[in-house]
Amino acid sequence: MSLQVNHTPTATLVTLDGPNVDVRQSETLKSAFKSLVTAGMPPVIIDANQVMFVDSAGLGVFLFIKRLCDQNSIHIAMCALQPQFAQLAALTNLSRAVSLYDTLDDALAAVPVAE
Repeated sequence: MSLQVNHTPTATLVTLDGPNVDVRQSETLKSAFKSLVTAGMPPVIIDANQVMFVDSAGLGVFLFIKRLCDQNSIHIAMCALQPQFAQLAALTNLSRAVSLYDTLDDALAAVPVAE
């Protein structure tokens, strides 16, 4: 699993490149987001289009990212979840913790603009 990060004036776009977010990638992803997230940065949008499988450790990663963003007063959103991941997000209430959008364009249009 690798991350592609693109900074725009209104958002930090993070694309997850890989089909699995599981115990094997969890510490690597946490470490990458610890390095990425800084106070005052624009909202973070995670594009999960390529993610096909998420286990409990993977869910923990997304909750960790949410807490990290909250601690730094950064809005977080996710977009383009595959059907199985979207269903898991709904069943586990991840969808209550993180704003979910069908497409990247929808997420970009909805994220709050930093002042």
